[in-house]
Amino acid sequence: MEPEDKLEEDEERIEELPPLHIVEEDPVKKDVEIEIAEEAFPEEEEEILEKSQEKAEAKPDMAEKINCDIEEIREEVLEIVEEEEEEAKAAVAAAEREAEEVAKPVSMHVEIDDDRVRTVERQIEPRTTDDSMASMVRCLHLARTFLVGGTNHTATLWAGVNAGTIYAYTVAIPTAEKRQEEAVSAQLGKEVQLKHQAPVLAIAVVDHNGYPLPDSADVAKNRLKAADMSGQHKLVVASMEQFKIFHLPSLKPYCKFKLTAHEGALVRKASILKYTSTKTQDYSEWCLTCLSNLGEFSVYTIPALRKQLQAPCTRKEDINGISSAVFTLDGEGFYMSSPSELQRFSLSARNVTPPHCELELAEGMRPAPPEPQREVEIVAKAENEVQKSSVHDNSDVGADSKLADDSHVTADTTGDITQDSIIDHTSAVERHEEPAGQGAAAEAAASRE
Repeated sequence: MEPEDKLEEDEERIEELPPLHIVEEDPVKKDVEIEIAEEAFPEEEEEILEKSQEKAEAKPDMAEKINCDIEEIREEVLEIVEEEEEEAKAAVAAAEREAEEVAKPVSMHVEIDDDRVRTVERQIEPRTTDDSMASMVRCLHLARTFLVGGTNHTATLWAGVNAGTIYAYTVAIPTAEKRQEEAVSAQLGKEVQLKHQAPVLAIAVVDHNGYPLPDSADVAKNRLKAADMSGQHKLVVASMEQFKIFHLPSLKPYCKFKLTAHEGALVRKASILKYTSTKTQDYSEWCLTCLSNLGEFSVYTIPALRKQLQAPCTRKEDINGISSAVFTLDGEGFYMSSPSELQRFSLSARNVTPPHCELELAEGMRPAPPEPQREVEIVAKAENEVQKSSVHDNSDVGADSKLADDSHVTADTTGDITQDSIIDHTSAVERHEEPAGQGAAAEAAASRE
């Protein structure tokens, strides 16, 4: 096909196409369509905005978290470094101690610190006692004190038994005119049961100053002052394991000291003694004194029960000495150191124990002294024996010297053996073998021959 024909066909096709119309868009309609599109997706935009805000807010939180983590890591590193430094110092100190111990001389003496080995307080468990021994009375105490009320004081009897029970009786004493007609009666007033059920060894009633109430017999003979009834009285109880003080008449606990729980010892003897000052006799204190099964004395104040003194007395194996110990009111006492010996002791600084004593014996109990004549005879006999022994020794020495002289003369005079030399030699030997008393007779016989 020729190019001219192709050109004509293209022109015919262009003439057949419809005319082109250009339509202008309405701006109002366009804005409405945009608003409709925006309203069609409101939720998606809000979610996008929230996520973007969360991301923006999370960035400072993450920064703070990172900073906190860095601080924690820094603190942990510092703690690790400090621990390593302490371990290094401890290792160096241990090495120095080992070196000092190696350098020290070996000693068989071991020192023990009492503070380190001191026993800690332990619970005192209730004990089970035999029914036949539970009611056995261990101590009695008579005192005029307040038991029924706080205004009127009455005569009382206190009894401590083996099961840790304290019985308080009110004693009704008739007047002197009716003593022959009416009998003394006692009625149980109160009862106290100790929790640990240890045997009660001593009971005493003290006044508000801590002084024990005196015996009525001592007051009547002016040996002690009358009891002070102005203040409140207290009851002092010493059991085998602890000391306890009660208010009277309510019997409410005031204070206590657990000897067994703190020191691991048991009370064997207990009493309230008087300790006078060394400077003046007018000042004195009454303290609770006890002897334990370890052979040690302990002194405690009243009513605070503070320990004032602890001193050894005897060995803990000396059971007879501990069980036989007795106290005096002035802070002294005795115990049996052997079956035939008494040992005196003193806990008071004012009262010492010098041996100012003597024992008077009846006539004939001591052995008779030796007679002086007998001694003279013994001395004279001894001197005679000494003289005889000296004479015997001198005679033996003379015979030996004479024999030596004879042999020397014989050897010097001649070297030949003759009849005279033989006789002289035999006579000398015989004199030497004979006793000292027969020497002179033998020499005379030899000279006659």
